[in-house]
Formats: sequence, C-alpha cells, structure tokens
Amino acid sequence: MIVYLDLDGVLHHYDVYLDQRNRTILRGMGVLFEYASRLESILAPYPDAKIVLSTSWVRVKGFQYAADRLPDGLKSRVIGATWHSKVAADYQLLYWWLNHSTRYDQIARDVRRRMPDD
Repeated sequence: MIVYLDLDGVLHHYDVYLDQRNRTILRGMGVLFEYASRLESILAPYPDAKIVLSTSWVRVKGFQYAADRLPDGLKSRVIGATWHSKVAADYQLLYWWLNHSTRYDQIARDVRRRMPDD
C-alpha cells in the first residue's frame, strides 16, 4: 500500500511559505507537523504501508529536506516523491507539471510508474 502524502493542509495548516532567508514558515494556526503523530497512529496497524511525498516541499526544498522534517515513524516509510529530477530536466514535462497538472495528475503519473498493489 502506498500513501501519497502532501504536507501542507495535512500535517499542519496549509499556509506555509519561505521567508527572505529561505526558511519554511507557517503563517496559519498551529505549528509545523503538528498532526504528524496522528498520521503515525493511523498507519501503525499497517506496517507495510509506504509513503510517497506529493508536496511542493520536494520541488522547492528538495526530497531529503522534506523527508527529514518528518518524525522517524513516518520518515522510515518514505520511498520517494512524485517530483524528481527527471521532471526538472525535461522542459515539456516541467512546463506541464508547473502549469497544467493537478495533484491528481501528478499522483496518477507516479502510480503508472510505480504500479503499486494498493
């Protein structure tokens, strides 16, 4: 089973931005990753469930940065991201990704590539 995970609006409020020093700042209520422990609890009965990051954090800050922000119980499940260097290297694909694709389109593309069972 694969869980496609966005960070903003799922693990914390959706209003996140980068400040002038390229730091990730939450403008909305709460704190960053305040709901991560809830997701860990939800996934606990499913030890084989894996996570694919489907978040702009990977495109903007990098895969490792995004994965490293997660608590160990979620980070250990991460197997990849919908965004990867091949997207950035292909102008047509990059243009589609940034201007025309929906989150659903991005996930569907990744599902076709990974071909998960669930």
